[in-house]
Amino acid sequence: MKKLPLIIMFGVLILNSCGSTSTPFPTVTVMPQPTMMAIENPTETSTPDPTPVPSDGKPSVELLNLSVTPYAKVWGLKTQQVIDRLVQVEIQGIDGKNYQVIVDPGAIANELWANTPLLINEKGVWETTTLKSISQLSGIEIGTGVSQGDNNDGTDLYNANLSKQFDSFYISDDVNEQYWHYGGVDKFVNLAIKNNLPIRFTGVFFHGDTYDKEKFGTGVENVKKYWDYRFRKILPYIKDNHDKIKMSITFVDEPFFAYNGQILWIGSYVESGDLKPYKAYYDAYGKNWIIEAYVDFYNLAVNEFGIVPGKDFEVVGITNVGLELPGLLHDYTAKEIVRMKKEIGKRLNISWEQVPFDIGEEWQIGDNIPKEGVWRVASYLPDKINKDVVRESILDMANKTQSSIYIIGMDSYSKDNDLDSLSRAFSAICQGAIESGVVPSISLFKGMNFSSHNDPWPTETIFNSPDFSPSKLYYSLLKGLFEQ
Repeated sequence: MKKLPLIIMFGVLILNSCGSTSTPFPTVTVMPQPTMMAIENPTETSTPDPTPVPSDGKPSVELLNLSVTPYAKVWGLKTQQVIDRLVQVEIQGIDGKNYQVIVDPGAIANELWANTPLLINEKGVWETTTLKSISQLSGIEIGTGVSQGDNNDGTDLYNANLSKQFDSFYISDDVNEQYWHYGGVDKFVNLAIKNNLPIRFTGVFFHGDTYDKEKFGTGVENVKKYWDYRFRKILPYIKDNHDKIKMSITFVDEPFFAYNGQILWIGSYVESGDLKPYKAYYDAYGKNWIIEAYVDFYNLAVNEFGIVPGKDFEVVGITNVGLELPGLLHDYTAKEIVRMKKEIGKRLNISWEQVPFDIGEEWQIGDNIPKEGVWRVASYLPDKINKDVVRESILDMANKTQSSIYIIGMDSYSKDNDLDSLSRAFSAICQGAIESGVVPSISLFKGMNFSSHNDPWPTETIFNSPDFSPSKLYYSLLKGLFEQ
């Protein structure tokens, strides 16, 4: 987005003027009245004289207080001090429309909350900023996972907050075979249509799902029967609704991981408990099972359901944790994706670069490792994340695989409740993703859930219970989506 010359200032402006060559982002031009401080040189500014903010074309005092008070509260600030230093900027979004945005520049340049947008005006009406209203400036979608296991799921407050804050959402648990019969898929598809929200099914294949060995058996022929069974449950929803709302799928969720310096395909080793689906698939096709399943899915979608993957709906081929930062799994995944796309392209008679098989990166960050030895979170400490690392890592994966990169299930853990570090990381991920120019959407893992410490993977949430009031991480997302 582009910042336009007209700026109305209520205090001192501190904004980062760096931009992206691939995705234009704000560079503010300031009228030469107040002092402007460079962000590289954080020096405390003097407190400006109180300014009567409301006037013609300005937000009301009531709306200012409503917008600023929860923000000030989570950061331990005073509402009136924030109001006194607010800055109004005019911005041209990626959509070509002009927006008025009121921003808190902070008292010093390197504060966690510096440059947080608090109010926005696009059609002559001021509103409190939401993730959805700020994401439209950069053209990137902001979404969340949803589940019938979420707190307050199905309530008016839940549904209203979902449609107000997010551009899209994905169905997670309810797509799995063991939960399908509870009706979450139908419920959330109807909710998406009602609110005109894009929706994703994730995943068509999930390693933790159930597999009915008695019903489907094992071996090549029986595995293909199960695949066909799964595809025929999901494809009718896409056929019936893709002309009403934007639809997409995640095909395979977490097929492999790095452990003790080696790559393991889930299903390539004996798992405890019941036979898991990836074990049956790997026994039948080895490392080619994703190729075989994708070709079957593509042909069924086109030939029987009359819908074309990549045209009528988007396909994220795999999503995995561990791809985000440079390393063993990142490099291995890039090579495997190219191998898969080349073979799929050959089988479908299309160039491998045109195979609709994008990549989902999960970006699980934090220091809270739920159990000893777990591999997921250990290398994702917030201090390793800055926007340059994020941007370059995403571009490396995108360029090698000729795929778009979706951030699906961005998550955070903190055993020490270090929300300040997580907040910096959240902002950096958003900024790096936008600057890369190859990330269509960023989706949170449990954006609508409150139960952050009552499950095996406790997460810090962006909303507080029970009223969906915003947390520090919420404002960090606003800042990251806005600040460039």
